[in-house]
Amino acid sequence: MKTVDYQDGLYERLQDQDYAAEYLAEVLATESYSTFLLALRDVIEAKSLGIGELADEIGVTRQALHKIMSENGNPRLSTLNKLLHATGFQISIKSLESQTI
Repeated sequence: MKTVDYQDGLYERLQDQDYAAEYLAEVLATESYSTFLLALRDVIEAKSLGIGELADEIGVTRQALHKIMSENGNPRLSTLNKLLHATGFQISIKSLESQTI
């Protein structure tokens, strides 16, 4: 039986925009910002978005984008919004009170 590398399988699933959105939301729910940035990097790599072009689109250098996407990255909210928008996503807020337990 042929096996699929986990990362290859993940990247294939992340081609689906809805799956990628759910993936990012689930990772963000863990409240680990560094893990969220790594998950966002997975989405960017899965979509084969060029780092140079993406950096230009959001108005930062390639080096700055690599730093932003690192485990220790700490982008401004405005930069994160631009990055999410460039990858086809947006931040959404919802009430915790409306969630059923």
